[in-house]
Amino acid sequence: MSSVEKIPIQRPPASTFRKARVDLDKTEFDALIENKGYDAYIDKAIKCPCLGRGHHARLDCVNCLGTGWIFIDRTKTKLVSQSMDTSTKYEGWSELNYGQARITARDVDLMGFMDRVTIIDGSATTTQVLEAMEVNGSTVVRFIYDPKEITDIYVYAGADKKLQRLIEGTDYSHSGNTLTLSSFFEDKLDIRLVARYTHSPQFHVVEMYREAMTARIKNRNTDQDEVVLMPVGAIARRSHYVFDEEDFLNFVSPDNSSPTILGGIEYVLNFGLS
Repeated sequence: MSSVEKIPIQRPPASTFRKARVDLDKTEFDALIENKGYDAYIDKAIKCPCLGRGHHARLDCVNCLGTGWIFIDRTKTKLVSQSMDTSTKYEGWSELNYGQARITARDVDLMGFMDRVTIIDGSATTTQVLEAMEVNGSTVVRFIYDPKEITDIYVYAGADKKLQRLIEGTDYSHSGNTLTLSSFFEDKLDIRLVARYTHSPQFHVVEMYREAMTARIKNRNTDQDEVVLMPVGAIARRSHYVFDEEDFLNFVSPDNSSPTILGGIEYVLNFGLS
C-alpha cells in the first residue's frame, strides 16, 4: 500500500497592508550578553546509559557516579545570571534556600535541561561537614564545589572536646574538590571535619522557559524574510539542591568529552581502554 502524503490545512494570511513593522535586532541582544554578561562554563548534560527501565542509576557506575547524568564538552562563554529567590526560609529548624537563578544565554550555546553552569568570576560561600575516606593510601575529604579559598577548617574531636583548627601546608593540601590530610591522619577514617570556603557559583538548568525563541527579520540585501534564533532563557538551581551531597563525594568520573579514539569503538570494547 502506498502512503499518501497528508497536506496540512492552510490558514489565510493576515493582512499587513499599511501596517507598521518592527524587527528585532539579534546582534543587539548578543552584544548585550557579551558586554554585560559573566564569564561562565557550560558543561553539557547527557543521561547515563546505566539507567534501567525503572530510571534508576547504578550506584557503581564510574561514568555518572550514581547520579544518572554525565557532563561533557566544557565550553567557556558569557551569559547573564540574575538571582530569583534570595529570601531565606526556615522549616523545622533547617535553613532552606533554593538558590534559583534566571539565566540568559546566546542561542549558539545550545543550553539544555540539566546542563551545568559555573560562573567563573563569581563568589559564593558554603559551609560543609566533611567525612574522611581513603584514596590510594591517603586520607582525603571531598568538597561539593572546588574551593577558591578555604577560610576555616576544623577537626571534630568529640562532643566533649574543642574543635581543632587545621593549617594548610602542615595539616593538609588541596587540589580541585579534594583535600588530602597529612600522614598524621593516616588510617583515621572515623574523623569528621567542618569547613567554610568560597567557590564559583554553580547551577544546573532545571527548566527552559524560553527554549526556542525565533524572530522573523527582513534581510536588507535580499529584501526577503529570514527566521533567526534569539537568546534562550533558563531557570537554574544551585548544584547541591539538585543532587544529594553524597553524589559529590565519590571518585572522579572519567572525561567523556568528545574523544578521538584510534581504532574505533570495537577496539575500545575489546581492549577495555578508558
